[in-house]
Amino acid sequence: MNGAATPSQPADSDTSDARDAHAKKQTRSSDKSKFALWNTRSLRNKTTSVTDLILNYNLDILAICESWLHGDERDNHVIADLKKSLPDFTLYQVSRQTRGGGVCVLLRQSLKVNLNATEVYTSFEYIDLSLQLKSLVMRLVVVYRPPSTKGSKGGTSVFYDEFTALMESCGNSSHNLLITGDFNLHVDNPENND
Repeated sequence: MNGAATPSQPADSDTSDARDAHAKKQTRSSDKSKFALWNTRSLRNKTTSVTDLILNYNLDILAICESWLHGDERDNHVIADLKKSLPDFTLYQVSRQTRGGGVCVLLRQSLKVNLNATEVYTSFEYIDLSLQLKSLVMRLVVVYRPPSTKGSKGGTSVFYDEFTALMESCGNSSHNLLITGDFNLHVDNPENND
Protein backbone atom coordinates (compact mmCIF):
# COMPACT_ATOMS: atom_id res chain seq x y z
CA MET A 1 0.00 0.00 0.00
CA ASN A 2 2.26 2.73 -1.25
CA GLY A 3 1.83 6.41 -1.88
CA ALA A 4 -1.76 7.13 -0.87
CA ALA A 5 -2.37 10.37 1.03
CA THR A 6 -4.70 10.72 3.98
CA PRO A 7 -7.78 12.87 3.45
CA SER A 8 -7.15 16.55 4.09
CA GLN A 9 -8.82 18.06 7.12
CA PRO A 10 -9.61 21.65 8.03
CA ALA A 11 -6.59 23.33 9.63
CA ASP A 12 -8.35 24.67 12.71
CA SER A 13 -6.39 24.65 15.96
CA ASP A 14 -8.22 21.67 17.52
CA THR A 15 -7.51 19.47 14.51
CA SER A 16 -3.87 20.63 14.26
CA ASP A 17 -3.31 20.02 17.98
CA ALA A 18 -4.84 16.55 17.75
CA ARG A 19 -2.74 15.72 14.68
CA ASP A 20 0.46 16.95 16.40
CA ALA A 21 -0.31 14.88 19.50
CA HIS A 22 -0.95 11.81 17.33
CA ALA A 23 2.35 12.36 15.45
CA LYS A 24 4.25 12.57 18.76
CA LYS A 25 2.55 9.39 19.94
CA GLN A 26 3.68 7.64 16.73
CA THR A 27 7.37 8.49 17.31
CA ARG A 28 9.24 5.48 18.64
CA SER A 29 12.57 5.78 20.42
CA SER A 30 13.33 2.12 21.21
CA ASP A 31 14.21 -0.89 19.07
CA LYS A 32 10.90 -2.56 19.88
CA SER A 33 8.14 -3.14 17.35
CA LYS A 34 4.49 -3.61 18.26
CA PHE A 35 2.66 -6.64 16.87
CA ALA A 36 -0.90 -7.94 17.01
CA LEU A 37 -2.90 -10.81 15.48
CA TRP A 38 -6.61 -10.66 14.65
CA ASN A 39 -8.96 -13.18 13.07
CA THR A 40 -11.20 -10.62 11.38
CA ARG A 41 -13.58 -13.12 9.78
CA SER A 42 -13.66 -10.78 6.79
CA LEU A 43 -11.52 -7.71 6.44
CA ARG A 44 -13.97 -6.48 3.82
CA ASN A 45 -16.24 -4.73 6.32
CA LYS A 46 -13.67 -3.97 9.03
CA THR A 47 -11.17 -1.53 7.51
CA THR A 48 -12.19 1.17 10.00
CA SER A 49 -11.73 -1.21 12.94
CA VAL A 50 -8.35 -2.35 11.60
CA THR A 51 -7.24 1.26 11.16
CA ASP A 52 -8.39 2.14 14.69
CA LEU A 53 -6.55 -0.86 16.15
CA ILE A 54 -3.30 0.03 14.41
CA LEU A 55 -3.47 3.72 15.30
CA ASN A 56 -4.73 3.31 18.88
CA TYR A 57 -2.04 0.78 19.77
CA ASN A 58 0.68 2.28 17.53
CA LEU A 59 1.23 -1.10 15.87
CA ASP A 60 4.01 -1.78 13.40
CA ILE A 61 2.74 -5.20 12.35
CA LEU A 62 -0.83 -6.52 12.21
CA ALA A 63 -1.28 -10.14 11.12
CA ILE A 64 -4.81 -11.04 9.99
CA CYS A 65 -6.40 -14.47 9.63
CA GLU A 66 -9.59 -15.04 7.66
CA SER A 67 -9.16 -11.88 5.61
CA TRP A 68 -11.69 -13.18 3.07
CA LEU A 69 -9.76 -11.34 0.35
CA HIS A 70 -9.72 -12.88 -3.13
CA GLY A 71 -6.58 -11.36 -4.65
CA ASP A 72 -8.46 -9.77 -7.55
CA GLU A 73 -10.57 -6.70 -8.41
CA ARG A 74 -13.15 -7.63 -5.76
CA ASP A 75 -10.62 -6.42 -3.18
CA ASN A 76 -10.03 -3.00 -4.73
CA HIS A 77 -12.31 -1.06 -2.38
CA VAL A 78 -10.82 -2.73 0.72
CA ILE A 79 -7.26 -2.03 -0.37
CA ALA A 80 -8.15 1.56 -1.34
CA ASP A 81 -9.70 2.15 2.11
CA LEU A 82 -6.58 0.79 3.82
CA LYS A 83 -4.23 2.87 1.62
CA LYS A 84 -6.22 6.00 2.37
CA SER A 85 -6.37 5.37 6.13
CA LEU A 86 -2.90 3.86 6.60
CA PRO A 87 -0.60 5.47 4.02
CA ASP A 88 2.51 4.33 5.93
CA PHE A 89 1.58 0.63 5.71
CA THR A 90 1.93 -2.07 3.07
CA LEU A 91 -0.41 -5.06 2.74
CA TYR A 92 1.02 -8.52 2.00
CA GLN A 93 -1.57 -11.22 1.39
CA VAL A 94 -2.23 -14.82 0.51
CA SER A 95 -5.79 -14.97 -0.74
CA ARG A 96 -8.31 -17.70 -1.30
CA GLN A 97 -10.47 -17.73 -4.43
CA THR A 98 -13.40 -19.30 -2.60
CA ARG A 99 -15.30 -17.87 0.37
CA GLY A 100 -13.48 -17.39 3.65
CA GLY A 101 -9.90 -17.99 4.63
CA GLY A 102 -6.90 -16.01 3.55
CA VAL A 103 -4.09 -14.46 5.57
CA CYS A 104 -2.49 -11.05 5.31
CA VAL A 105 -0.07 -8.82 7.14
CA LEU A 106 -0.12 -5.03 7.36
CA LEU A 107 3.42 -3.73 7.90
CA ARG A 108 4.76 -0.27 8.57
CA GLN A 109 6.69 0.78 5.44
CA SER A 110 9.81 1.59 7.47
CA LEU A 111 10.33 -2.17 7.94
CA LYS A 112 12.35 -4.00 5.30
CA VAL A 113 10.42 -7.04 4.08
CA ASN A 114 11.17 -10.11 1.98
CA LEU A 115 8.42 -12.51 0.95
CA ASN A 116 9.79 -16.02 1.43
CA ALA A 117 9.02 -18.87 -0.96
CA THR A 118 6.11 -21.03 0.17
CA GLU A 119 4.81 -24.53 -0.43
CA VAL A 120 1.18 -25.42 -1.06
CA TYR A 121 -0.48 -27.33 1.75
CA THR A 122 -4.03 -28.69 1.73
CA SER A 123 -4.84 -28.28 5.44
CA PHE A 124 -3.84 -24.65 6.03
CA GLU A 125 -2.93 -21.34 4.42
CA TYR A 126 0.05 -19.24 5.40
CA ILE A 127 2.27 -16.31 4.58
CA ASP A 128 6.00 -16.34 5.30
CA LEU A 129 7.91 -13.05 5.59
CA SER A 130 11.40 -12.04 6.69
CA LEU A 131 11.42 -8.67 8.44
CA GLN A 132 14.28 -6.32 9.29
CA LEU A 133 13.23 -4.79 12.62
CA LYS A 134 15.94 -2.22 13.21
CA SER A 135 18.91 -4.42 14.28
CA LEU A 136 16.93 -7.69 14.38
CA VAL A 137 15.96 -9.96 11.47
CA MET A 138 12.84 -11.98 12.17
CA ARG A 139 10.93 -14.57 10.17
CA LEU A 140 7.16 -14.18 10.58
CA VAL A 141 4.87 -17.06 9.60
CA VAL A 142 1.11 -16.45 9.87
CA VAL A 143 -1.06 -19.58 9.61
CA TYR A 144 -4.79 -20.08 9.19
CA ARG A 145 -6.13 -23.61 9.49
CA PRO A 146 -9.87 -23.89 8.80
CA PRO A 147 -11.85 -25.95 11.27
CA SER A 148 -12.30 -29.56 10.23
CA THR A 149 -15.68 -30.47 8.88
CA LYS A 150 -17.43 -33.81 8.67
CA GLY A 151 -16.23 -35.65 5.63
CA SER A 152 -12.93 -33.77 5.35
CA LYS A 153 -10.10 -36.07 4.35
CA GLY A 154 -7.41 -36.62 6.96
CA GLY A 155 -8.45 -33.84 9.33
CA THR A 156 -5.98 -33.13 12.08
CA SER A 157 -3.48 -35.83 11.09
CA VAL A 158 -2.95 -34.20 7.66
CA PHE A 159 -2.48 -30.85 9.38
CA TYR A 160 0.12 -32.28 11.78
CA ASP A 161 2.05 -33.85 8.88
CA GLU A 162 1.96 -30.70 6.76
CA PHE A 163 2.69 -28.35 9.65
CA THR A 164 5.69 -30.52 10.59
CA ALA A 165 6.98 -30.12 7.03
CA LEU A 166 6.58 -26.33 7.31
CA MET A 167 8.45 -26.31 10.63
CA GLU A 168 11.26 -28.38 9.13
CA SER A 169 11.61 -25.84 6.32
CA CYS A 170 11.74 -23.02 8.88
CA GLY A 171 14.50 -24.84 10.76
CA ASN A 172 16.96 -23.87 8.02
CA SER A 173 16.59 -20.20 8.88
CA SER A 174 19.16 -18.47 11.08
CA HIS A 175 16.69 -15.68 11.97
CA ASN A 176 14.44 -15.37 14.98
CA LEU A 177 11.13 -17.08 14.24
CA LEU A 178 7.59 -16.05 15.16
CA ILE A 179 4.80 -18.44 14.18
CA THR A 180 1.32 -17.19 14.87
CA GLY A 181 -2.20 -17.59 13.58
CA ASP A 182 -5.49 -19.36 14.09
CA PHE A 183 -4.91 -23.11 14.17
CA ASN A 184 -8.49 -24.05 15.17
CA LEU A 185 -7.15 -26.58 17.66
CA HIS A 186 -9.33 -26.31 20.74
CA VAL A 187 -7.15 -27.89 23.41
CA ASP A 188 -9.32 -26.29 26.11
CA ASN A 189 -12.28 -28.48 25.08
CA PRO A 190 -11.64 -32.18 25.92
CA GLU A 191 -14.73 -33.22 23.92
CA ASN A 192 -13.37 -31.70 20.73
CA ASN A 193 -11.55 -34.50 18.89
CA ASP A 194 -10.04 -32.11 16.35
